[in-house]
Amino acid sequence: MAAAKVPQLRERLHEQALSPQPPGLVAFDGERAVGWVSLGPRTDFERLVRSRVIPTIDDRPVWSIVCFAVSSSARGHGVARSLLEAAIDYARSSGADALEAYPVRVGDGEAIHPDAAYTGTLPMFQRAGFEIIADNASDPSSSHQRVVVRREL
Repeated sequence: MAAAKVPQLRERLHEQALSPQPPGLVAFDGERAVGWVSLGPRTDFERLVRSRVIPTIDDRPVWSIVCFAVSSSARGHGVARSLLEAAIDYARSSGADALEAYPVRVGDGEAIHPDAAYTGTLPMFQRAGFEIIADNASDPSSSHQRVVVRREL
């Protein structure tokens, strides 16, 4: 499968904007957006489907959590954890049987720069009931190991 060209990407974004299924969820603090989680059926994410780094585990029609973004002023207040819980509920209510993610493996108490943690951290997913199903989701050029986790819904 070839990479999409700009006109194709614009068309996909337009389709997503008109779709009843949003490409993610937003966390608010009052009127201010403080976080975002991107999720949907794995097949909707072309880069995941073609990825050599993040393996497709099986033929199940799983949903994927692709990334988080949390405002610097809201970090450390449980926004990512709340977004993860909302993503689980949303995927379940949308008919997903299982939810996958590709978090960074970090040791207890290990500090990680927010730019490297955009996919979430393994402990956060494990606390939410996800289990490691593949250990080989790391880019050799990355200093952080990623794993594939899944939660049955």
